Amino acid sequence: MQEKYQTLLNQLIKWYHIEQEDLKDLKWYLESQLRQIELRETELKQEQDLQEDFIRDIAITITDKLVENKIIPNCMDTDNETEFETQDIIHDYLKQYNLIKK
Repeated sequence: MQEKYQTLLNQLIKWYHIEQEDLKDLKWYLESQLRQIELRETELKQEQDLQEDFIRDIAITITDKLVENKIIPNCMDTDNETEFETQDIIHDYLKQYNLIKK
């Protein structure tokens, strides 16, 4: 944050010929705005992580139902990757087409 802040501050001072007495308020404002941006970026990342987990859980549930109904083989404790490949395909499809809405 410090580097972004300093670069932005230097550009504003240069472009707008900001006086020293106005600099304190500007610094405070920029710092507060950058903190808000960083907080929002963190929130968005957490929301994306939750969405990813949610999609993964749905893919697992669908795959479990396919195994339960003997549509695909149960691959637990085997070297067969069909179950996991199916789960990944379902996950990717749901994610790609944004089919899951909370």
